[in-house]
Amino acid sequence: MNRQREMRHAWEAFLGKGEAPPGLPSALVASWMRSRALGVSTSRREAPISTEPEIYRRRSISKALLSAARPALNRSGLFLAEASSMMILTDASGFIVETAGDPRIVDNGRRNHLETGGRWDEAVIGTNAIGTALVDGKPTEIRGAAHFCEDVQRWTCAATPVRHPLDGEILGVVDISGPVAHFNPQSLALAMSIGQEIEATLGQAARTEHELLLRGFVSKRSIWLSEDILVIDKRGFVVHAAEGARRRLDADPDGLKRELRQIIGSTARDDWEENCRRRFPNASVEIVQNEGDAIGCLIVMHRPRGRPAAPQPKETVEPGLGFDSILGGSAVIAEARMRARKLGANSLPILIEGETGVGKELFARAIKSAGPAADGPFVPLNCGGMPRDLIASELFGYAKGAFTGA
Repeated sequence: MNRQREMRHAWEAFLGKGEAPPGLPSALVASWMRSRALGVSTSRREAPISTEPEIYRRRSISKALLSAARPALNRSGLFLAEASSMMILTDASGFIVETAGDPRIVDNGRRNHLETGGRWDEAVIGTNAIGTALVDGKPTEIRGAAHFCEDVQRWTCAATPVRHPLDGEILGVVDISGPVAHFNPQSLALAMSIGQEIEATLGQAARTEHELLLRGFVSKRSIWLSEDILVIDKRGFVVHAAEGARRRLDADPDGLKRELRQIIGSTARDDWEENCRRRFPNASVEIVQNEGDAIGCLIVMHRPRGRPAAPQPKETVEPGLGFDSILGGSAVIAEARMRARKLGANSLPILIEGETGVGKELFARAIKSAGPAADGPFVPLNCGGMPRDLIASELFGYAKGAFTGA
């Protein structure tokens, strides 16, 4: 408690003189100064609280974050009850979207609106672990008298930002709060551990969604062979780009990616198509869904009427041509034809190696036409033109629901 008395004296000195005594953490002093500059009153007893419709809207926007945090929220009712603490989850603005933990502490938090619907950014409630962690972008502990508002000083709070693992964007905050009399030095470590767990879950979900988006691209690619296609996830990030679309990105990488974040990532799913058509004339948008949720889209930038189609490579060998079509009388060619005929008589997989232009596909077609599956189609697959993340699953198959790389 001596430390708390010292902090209280420092807080009173700051209010009276406008400057903090030496020895205080610089981040805390900076937060106090921001709170004062923002006009926050130290006598403010509670954070703003939102209406039920606004709470529903915010929770809907934070659906992915809530889903990733659900296991930790469910556990907190057990492991925080003994610690007289609660876990708080907020969005990126400091808006509380969920609380869980010791029921007595959760109920006690309502006095200061430390509850679902409460808004805990520095601009409205001054220095606190949630708001200050959002400003500083790093784990933060605010204990007792270090809070800017006097009635909030009965709390001790430890918070850490939750970032999206793919780009580092702050999605929200995990906070462990409890009465200052029950201060637990492990609270910050616990908050950081939960935050890392949530980030790992979000990363796995993003990788799974990206693979599903790439599958959607591969399944449609044959329909739009001459079109420029962008594969965009629900946050507006480019997952893959066909060759023509890649050139557009390379011409203005920062500008175009920023626009995609705005027209896809920052808007509702119902607005994606209109936004994309406004930005890309003649474009169509195909929404990709997983279990009813939109996980991204394919933006197909169709060739304007009157523009000549890009020339397509011509087949030099027709399907069904046999070994007689392989010309050449040298001993090497004769040996290769003989070995290929023998191998083609069974259903074993065959690897044909050689430099570009030596006729590997010609031999493959001849083996196919002479083998047990001669009546089936010959399907050439250019692995070099496939997204690297999909090659294995396209060649060897994929079980629905399996994790990425299974």
